[in-house]
Amino acid sequence: MASKTIMIQESTYTKLVKLKHENESFNDLLLRLIYQKQDLEPYFGLFADIPQETLDNAFDEIEQSMGDADRERDDATR
Repeated sequence: MASKTIMIQESTYTKLVKLKHENESFNDLLLRLIYQKQDLEPYFGLFADIPQETLDNAFDEIEQSMGDADRERDDATR
């Protein structure tokens, strides 16, 4: 079986260890998380009472901060 090595931050590793079941490999954990079905129904309509402009501004800020984080990561790897 082929394998790959990935690099993750220590904080990410710590979170994965907490999610890992006893006698479960990290490969099995990641597959379980990838294929885990989520019940999204409780979240339907969650933002219905929030004005669209407020939501648009919030999503714009999130996209900007994600872009900033991507640029910081790219700068750190150079």
